[in-house]
Amino acid sequence: MWAAIHDLLAHPLMVLTWYSGPSLRFHDFTSHRAWPRARATPQAVAFEDTPFGDLKAVPQAPGVWRVHHGRVNHAITLQAKTAVEACAAAQKWFHTLAAEFGGKFAAEYRYAPA
Repeated sequence: MWAAIHDLLAHPLMVLTWYSGPSLRFHDFTSHRAWPRARATPQAVAFEDTPFGDLKAVPQAPGVWRVHHGRVNHAITLQAKTAVEACAAAQKWFHTLAAEFGGKFAAEYRYAPA
């Protein structure tokens, strides 16, 4: 059914509206409904035992990472080349949050038992 809608409605609509934005979005929508494509899910990079708990960096776009705080429901989206750079920049930001708010935002240093 979606293939018929795509071929009979979406293509003529694009031409009649001079390839307007809404007609292109309708074309893409019907195309994805008719022929679903597998999407790659971004792979999260975990950083364990940081002063702020276990951090998780998730790629959002090329060069853009979202780093989730380990102990509170907080994340920062920033520009970085790698997950390691993103984690380092996020830890700087988390240190400013710890200095200003303290509490659960405060850094916790874990020492191995002797």
